[in-house]
Amino acid sequence: MSVWLCLGLILAAGCRTAEWPAVDCSQPGWRVRHGQAVWKPGAGRPEIAGELLLATRDDGAAYVQFAKPPLTLCEARSEDARWWFRAGATSVRRGRRGPAPVRLLWLHLDPALRNQPLPSPLRWQTAGATGWRLENPQRDEWIEGFLGP
Repeated sequence: MSVWLCLGLILAAGCRTAEWPAVDCSQPGWRVRHGQAVWKPGAGRPEIAGELLLATRDDGAAYVQFAKPPLTLCEARSEDARWWFRAGATSVRRGRRGPAPVRLLWLHLDPALRNQPLPSPLRWQTAGATGWRLENPQRDEWIEGFLGP
């Protein structure tokens, strides 16, 4: 019985989500943009308006924060073939190596803004000079907004 308990603890530790790395966007190399967004988190859920921060580096690293001050509603980060996602209200934390899951729409905002290919079924549209919409029609989830220069 103790072998199974030890095995379970080892597996649980191996699957544990990595700690959220510190993000200091004031460091050299980060480009920070601010804007507004409306997020519809899925079917049957209400739209949420808030402030958007997007910080990027030339090496492809990105950090996204969606907030209704003083509350941070969610944060997403990608760097070095890893991604992290944290939902503030529910304390949901995820992090892994490899491609970002389609269900975590915020992780796909920076690639969409960089005109990189998006996984199916995600859709990207631009509106005017600074507006855009990223959506996952299968989940009835979307984010639309704008970012300043």
